[in-house]
Amino acid sequence: VYVFYPADRDELYVRRLMALPGDVIAITEQGVVINGEKLPSQRLSETDSLSRFTETAEGESYRIQYLNDGPPRETRTFRVPEGRYFFLGDNRDNSDDSRHWGSVPAERIVGEVVAVVPN
Repeated sequence: VYVFYPADRDELYVRRLMALPGDVIAITEQGVVINGEKLPSQRLSETDSLSRFTETAEGESYRIQYLNDGPPRETRTFRVPEGRYFFLGDNRDNSDDSRHWGSVPAERIVGEVVAVVPN
C-alpha cells in the first residue's frame, strides 16, 4: 500500500500497488489477472449489497470487496508503461484509482505505508 499523487492531481491517495512497469493487468468479472496469472481469492462473506474476499498477491493476503448491486464489470486490460505504476483500491467497485486516471509516474509516489495511526 502506497501514498502518491495521481497524475494531474494535487491530492494524496492511498491505494494498493498492483502492477509494475511492463506488466499487463486485467480487471475481469472473475478478479484481477496480472501477466496472465489470476490472483487467488477466497470469498469471506456476502450480504445483499457486498461480497468480501481475501485476495493474495506476492505472498501477501488482504481483504477486498465488491458491490453486488452494481452494473456487471466489463473486462479492462492495461499495459503499465515504463516508469509508471498501477494502483487499485480494495473497495473495488467504489474506488477512484488507476482504472480511472491511469498509471502513476514514479516521481509522484511519496512512499509505502508502514503504519496507520488512529486519530
